[in-house]
Amino acid sequence: MPSGCSRHGCIRARRSNSSQFFTDYTAQYSAHPQVTPKAGRRRISDIKLMKEDTAGVEKMTDEIKTRYARLFRV
Repeated sequence: MPSGCSRHGCIRARRSNSSQFFTDYTAQYSAHPQVTPKAGRRRISDIKLMKEDTAGVEKMTDEIKTRYARLFRV
């Protein structure tokens, strides 16, 4: 362990450095607050998520089952 470095401080520094490396190298998102996304990448908060529509799914249950059986030959 480097001198002048508390145990937990060094561990945190290594975690943020390794998280930054993997974010830069693999283009994955990191939940670590000190990791900055690679330039030109969208933030997770900017990505639109699909809304859950349980009523619509219930109406299409038979159609979904038929399509699933046709696609996966079940």
